[in-house]
Amino acid sequence: MTGHNEYVFIEDGFRCSFGKNIRFHGMAMINYDCTFLDTNFIDIGSCALIGPACKLICTNHSIDPDERLKGVFYMAGISDRHDVCGNILRDDRACGLLHPSPLYLEL
Repeated sequence: MTGHNEYVFIEDGFRCSFGKNIRFHGMAMINYDCTFLDTNFIDIGSCALIGPACKLICTNHSIDPDERLKGVFYMAGISDRHDVCGNILRDDRACGLLHPSPLYLEL
């Protein structure tokens, strides 16, 4: 992880794929049981508060059944804005973000 400093707080239960693709840009709080699948870059802006059990996922398999059988998958980086608070990636599927397409996505 780069940019990790005394103002980055990571609670117990944190898991990641590599760690080398996670970059902090200031103060951040990563709450309990978060998972970062950092197969691409994950940029965490300053003053980010990421809620418990959030998942930042850079990889997803194709949603097309034929492509999935061929092993097609997509990767995209994740970049949050500064001063983000709460369960920043919460949606109806999970407390996380899944990339359904190969497009770059900025939160």
